Amino acid sequence: MKQRIQGIIIGILIAIIFSGITVWAATGTKSVDITYRDIKLYVDGVLITPKDANDNIVEPFIYNGTTYLPVRALSEALGKRVTWDGNTSSVIIGLNPGEVVYFDDILQPYQAGDNKYWWQISEAKGEYILIAGVKYYHGVTNESYNSGWAGYPDTDWPVTGYYNLNAQYSQLSGMYGPSDNGASENLKIDFYGDGRLIKTLEFSRGEMTKDFSIDLTGVLQLKIVIEGHGASIVNWQIK
Repeated sequence: MKQRIQGIIIGILIAIIFSGITVWAATGTKSVDITYRDIKLYVDGVLITPKDANDNIVEPFIYNGTTYLPVRALSEALGKRVTWDGNTSSVIIGLNPGEVVYFDDILQPYQAGDNKYWWQISEAKGEYILIAGVKYYHGVTNESYNSGWAGYPDTDWPVTGYYNLNAQYSQLSGMYGPSDNGASENLKIDFYGDGRLIKTLEFSRGEMTKDFSIDLTGVLQLKIVIEGHGASIVNWQIK
């Protein structure tokens, strides 16, 4: 029998509620014939042994010409968490509806430039960056006299940070603008994905914050280079 993966999301959602050969649908139950063919699951060349939350092996199967895969095993192999909401009978892959994950809450740079103070200050929890009189949290900036951190030496630029994403994220978004603490006239922020320039943000002192969004699909390592005193990224989110 020819195997094919069709409508994979629908397939994996149905697969998690299979028990033997009985399917629980939204309006009732029915019995169907399913086929087991010792189907193997590979993710990026690595053989995955699908298991449920209790570490029991769950075998993929074929029903009506469609291959069904266990949602938990596939999601976790792709670096996505999976949860079950019994109240709404919903399978949730990755973020919950309406959930926001801030970049600096989950990812710290594994390597910074010569001036380490920039990263220590900018990533500190509870600290803020002031832009046009507005306090912004969850951000980075290359000016060190920020939110009560006076006493640290001033930063040099450009400053650089590297983040290992391991292809687990699809998008980085947020806002950018010049801090109120003596920003330079010309400011620039470059984003590199695996050594390739993927986004440049250019702005000047006195401008208001602007929105940005970057496609991170497949990016293993993100490099951020900030030039100009007071160049800031704020409220940045990742998914």
